[in-house]
Amino acid sequence: MLKHITDTTVKASILPFSDERFLKEDIFNKIYLSQNPYTEYREFVEKTYSYIRQTHHIDNLDYIQLLIEKYYPLRLLRNYDSNSIFQNQLNQISKCFICHRNGIFALKYWTNDCYDGMFEAFQGFSKIELWNTFSRQFCMDILVANYLLENDMKDKEYLNGYYWLINIGDLQLDRILENGIAENHMHVNAGTYFSTIWEEMLNLSNVDLDNIPVLREYGSIQYKDYIVKASIFRIISSYYLRSRIHSGKLFYDYLETLDASLTECKKIIDLMNCNKLVIDVIDFKDVYDKLLRGSSVGEILGNGKSYIHTTDENIFLFESLKYIKTTKDDVFSRLFWKYIVLKNILYQGITQNNYSTGLDYFQKYFSKATCKLNVGRHDYLKNVFLNQIYNNHLKKLEIRISPPNNPKQKNVLRKQLCKSLKDIFEVYLELIDDKNISDIVPNLGIVIHFIKEKDQTFFEKCWCIESDKDSNYFYGNIQRRYFNQINTILDIRKNIPNLSKYLVGIDAASVENNTEPWVFAPIYQVARDSKNGMLDNKFSKINNLGFTFHVGEEFRHIVSGLRHIDEVIEHFGYHAGDRIGHGIALGIDISSWCENNKIIAIPRIEYLENLLWLWGISKECGIDFNYVEQEIMKLAECIYENIQGITVYELWKAYQAKFNKFQVDEDLMNSICNIQAERCAEKILCTKVSTTAGLYWNAEKLLHAFHCKCYLERMYEVIQVNVVKSDVEYISCVQSYLKKRLNQKGIVVEVNPTSNLAISDIERLFKHHAIRLNDKGLDGNSKENGLILNINSDDPVVFNTSTSNELAYIFYLLQDKGYSRESILSWIDKVRKWGMDTSFVIADENRTKEDRRKEIEQIINALK
Repeated sequence: MLKHITDTTVKASILPFSDERFLKEDIFNKIYLSQNPYTEYREFVEKTYSYIRQTHHIDNLDYIQLLIEKYYPLRLLRNYDSNSIFQNQLNQISKCFICHRNGIFALKYWTNDCYDGMFEAFQGFSKIELWNTFSRQFCMDILVANYLLENDMKDKEYLNGYYWLINIGDLQLDRILENGIAENHMHVNAGTYFSTIWEEMLNLSNVDLDNIPVLREYGSIQYKDYIVKASIFRIISSYYLRSRIHSGKLFYDYLETLDASLTECKKIIDLMNCNKLVIDVIDFKDVYDKLLRGSSVGEILGNGKSYIHTTDENIFLFESLKYIKTTKDDVFSRLFWKYIVLKNILYQGITQNNYSTGLDYFQKYFSKATCKLNVGRHDYLKNVFLNQIYNNHLKKLEIRISPPNNPKQKNVLRKQLCKSLKDIFEVYLELIDDKNISDIVPNLGIVIHFIKEKDQTFFEKCWCIESDKDSNYFYGNIQRRYFNQINTILDIRKNIPNLSKYLVGIDAASVENNTEPWVFAPIYQVARDSKNGMLDNKFSKINNLGFTFHVGEEFRHIVSGLRHIDEVIEHFGYHAGDRIGHGIALGIDISSWCENNKIIAIPRIEYLENLLWLWGISKECGIDFNYVEQEIMKLAECIYENIQGITVYELWKAYQAKFNKFQVDEDLMNSICNIQAERCAEKILCTKVSTTAGLYWNAEKLLHAFHCKCYLERMYEVIQVNVVKSDVEYISCVQSYLKKRLNQKGIVVEVNPTSNLAISDIERLFKHHAIRLNDKGLDGNSKENGLILNINSDDPVVFNTSTSNELAYIFYLLQDKGYSRESILSWIDKVRKWGMDTSFVIADENRTKEDRRKEIEQIINALK
């Protein structure tokens, strides 16, 4: 599979910049200085193979060994020292990938002589796929610095305007995107970029290194020590790079004769013992609290007032590489490359790769990437906005924020939500007042997204126990929290004039398998209640609240993914213009999925409801699903034991009733409860009794059984089911039916290519399903392939991407499929416009900048 080949090729090519062994030892110099380099080299190859196989799928040992020998041949390692090899590898990579076009750094997507020796097999558009993987494994900033220096651009001013992103579109695509794009699917906590996190990690005076998730992950190596060393090295070497013109000393001599005026650095050097610092063996156990950060790197190296619009880190990398390329300074070079290795290792810990799929795996990256350390909320939000503003051509920006998680104290919930919104508006007002960027600040929309949460207490759902009423039924406490949150959202939209122009939608995100759509259906029904669309207290309209919902992104069975999408549009009050987040089940190739998933592990109730859903839509699909009735009854017998009164229709009615707010009938619940509770010495004792032998079931009783531990335990028992070839036909028909349904209702699908590749079971980037959702204007004529799409980034810091680059990936995918450039550009322009038109963000055509400013000031005052 190309995905695995690309991943292993990238891993091998960047080995010295990302292998933790290069933090502890100088492997290349060990071979270079050895009397028997062949023996050392074979050991290097064997250990490297073991290192790669820890995270990568490897079919062939010989292939990996040959890759290692390709990038690090013995003749190279025997004749060049470590510093030379690092520089050589960096030069080749930057020449391969980076170019400069119209004032921006862009991907060199064509082939040239320099490129042929590095990744010569990745010709044409496969280079784009290679870059997608590479950019999530290697921190880009050093490539840009190296590219400038290799092309004789030796003034740091050339970095002006560069922050983090490499543009991958070509000139014609850029011309299309200049007309404006929208970002409609971005979680604000992941809206920044890695350099922000890196800068804060190195801020030793404010950061508790024990509480950084990405550092806790690496238990075998003292990464906290390396962070301290990296921070000290960066500060001291910045002073050194600034003063070297006058002193002319090499770095090691400079450490020993440090200028007394640099008092803070001198304290650190005295404290750390400079000789031990250089040879990398010091113990920092009792030192953290004594460290104080000196001046910022930008101030030291001449960017204190940010006259160059770039990061301090970019300037530091540029000046350091310039020094290394012009001076033989082994100590500085060795420490600098260790600094880069550490940075790349942590970058890989935050930016998600393709090694494993699923939202549970993604959550590990998201939690590390969204750890804000001690950066202030204002500064963090400003970084997020600037990160998006410098994304080319952005006109509309939706950001997703989570509501405060306080289920009981409604006044506290309101206060916290108002505080979160006020923080956002204050930063946004500051940006639109900034004369340097006010013209490129996009229109803002805020989407509140609920967090999907698993009710892990179904084994405690004993109705006989006296407790909080909501805790007795399944998802009761969680649902109550969602109700409190949505009612607070609706209340402040109604009572704060003009807020509905900016607080524009609701969503639900996180692990899809945690919370099925029925839990959220009553919440969305409340949000769409017509009474919430009245005039506000200033006699102006309240804009509709847009609906979107993460669904069909991750699924145990493809039918589960399709069912969940259908449940959302059927039971949430969806109408034209509302959106589905990801919806991968709509576009995935059914035959490939069935071939790759022959046996599925699934909770019994999920499989049962899949069959009930298929049975219920059989008429609309034009397929006879009556054959599933026998399987449905078998599953029902496993859950309920006594099946008197149970029919497929009664089971289907109970399944449909789950999407309404549960109203418990205590007598009914007691009649089906198979648990008897007794009090003994203030303890509750529960014993099973036979109370259902004569029970005659109906839909209402079946619904109540869904909230009783007697049945929940058997419902959520995991079973295995087979997927056979004959399933392909009916699942394909169901998928087509659902696409037609979304098309008729005008539901929009939010597409996020890199996120979909990393999280979902997509074989490779250029097998993304976007054109299976809409191929109008290309070569497709099928009615169901006419869904409205918008393309977004999802989580920029996790996937190192932007909306413009995600559009570019689809642009190259279409070229790889062989469509004409004219039709591709027309199709991309159509999807770009859809992004603008399907955004929940209100356009500014009828409002002047001053009008918008006054609105926001009034909103801020009201939120106080």
